[in-house]
Amino acid sequence: MLSGEAFLIGDWVSADDISPASLFSDEPEAIKASCLKYIMPGADIEGRVIIAGQNFGWGSYRESAALCLKYMGVKAVIARSFGLGMYRNLIGLGIPALIGDIPAKNGDIVEIDMENRVVRCCGREHRVEISDIAMEILMKGGLLNVP
Repeated sequence: MLSGEAFLIGDWVSADDISPASLFSDEPEAIKASCLKYIMPGADIEGRVIIAGQNFGWGSYRESAALCLKYMGVKAVIARSFGLGMYRNLIGLGIPALIGDIPAKNGDIVEIDMENRVVRCCGREHRVEISDIAMEILMKGGLLNVP
């Protein structure tokens, strides 16, 4: 069971909004510092569950957008839909990327039951979607841990 406070992000947040290409770096601290810098400067997302809208992470397939979320300690991302590259990169890095519509507010406690594909928030249960293959990769900790 994963749990954390909800951090809401709206619709159509691009990979470049998450990790601006102009600030690209190979250094973990620089990647962390770039995270959401232009759209939500100083956002505290460590240990939180991102609740996003439509097409989260659309655009670039650069892994740095998902990597900055990992370095920032994001526990999971739940979105109504994902950009394909972001979805693939989150799963590959071992960060749960779940498809669903969770009616949360910033700071609400979100509990994720990965095995049953259920999210509990505000006293209600919500079904989320994730493919069996993506789930298998996540259960092994990401692509680097898959034999």
